[in-house]
Amino acid sequence: MQISLLMPHLKVGGGNRRYLEIANRLVKRGHQVEIYHPTGEQCAWTECLAKISPTLEIFQKEHEVLMNSYPVRDEFEIVRRVKAELKLYYVLHLFECELMAGLHPTLYWRNEKTLYTKKSIKTADVVLANSTWQHNWIKEKLGVNNELLIGGVNFELFHPVPAAKDQTKIRLLYSGATKGWKNSVFVEEALKIIKSKYPNVETASYYDQNIPQEKLARFYSSGDIFIDAQVYGGWNNPVVEAMACGIPVVCSAIGSVQDFAFEGRTALLFKLGDLPSCVSQIEKLINSPELRKTLSANALAEVKRFTWDDCIAKFEQIIKENLNLKHAS
Repeated sequence: MQISLLMPHLKVGGGNRRYLEIANRLVKRGHQVEIYHPTGEQCAWTECLAKISPTLEIFQKEHEVLMNSYPVRDEFEIVRRVKAELKLYYVLHLFECELMAGLHPTLYWRNEKTLYTKKSIKTADVVLANSTWQHNWIKEKLGVNNELLIGGVNFELFHPVPAAKDQTKIRLLYSGATKGWKNSVFVEEALKIIKSKYPNVETASYYDQNIPQEKLARFYSSGDIFIDAQVYGGWNNPVVEAMACGIPVVCSAIGSVQDFAFEGRTALLFKLGDLPSCVSQIEKLINSPELRKTLSANALAEVKRFTWDDCIAKFEQIIKENLNLKHAS
């Protein structure tokens, strides 16, 4: 099949990682895959086997399958104008769900992405959701049938790496990303409280360190606990990556972790914005090496369910079935 992917850029990011993982595996399975993004520059931070072209060249061809995810006016209009047999919208984020459900339609101006997420969901031939909570929300709140397409974990990149650790220290990790919904300020406030009570605690984040992709597992594996307080998201990459590297996790109990973070079994969770609860959960792990070991083992087993082979097989099936329906009609 010929498959085109429309992207806003090819910089480092969780959504882009997902697209590149999909593209690379489709190419390996014999499909013709072309990525379009504004500059057409090659990807500099990870492998990309697909052909890469500037966005404007998308109008020079007819496409068998076209997929996009970025909900802004320009990209929406490009998708609307491009000729393609099958247009897929892959939901990576839902943004302001109350606005999208139509509770406050006059407030759409607050968030262009909210408006164009809804428009994209309503107009696509096929809607894909990258987590169970999104799959259910879109069906229940927007009345749109959609396919659940959970991505995989690249276990060649994310896996436990043996590391010599200072047993007198407890190393707490977090992403440190500055985007508001990543909520790093909240994590840093919790860590400030923890460090005031536990002098043997040290902290580190990977944000802005330019750690090569192949060395991220070493960073995760250097820690004893990973903390994440993300406010919203489709699928929480840092949490699942930490789990795949064998690091016990404390995270906010939001939809983006519901497929793999289960309280007391694979992670410790806290209510979004509840600082005392977050601190308490971190303390539980600091004070219980056995609990850390249990969560780590359970999480490792849990994330093994998410393979890219399964994802791509389902993706191919969805495309073939919907193309057949188009041709039949």
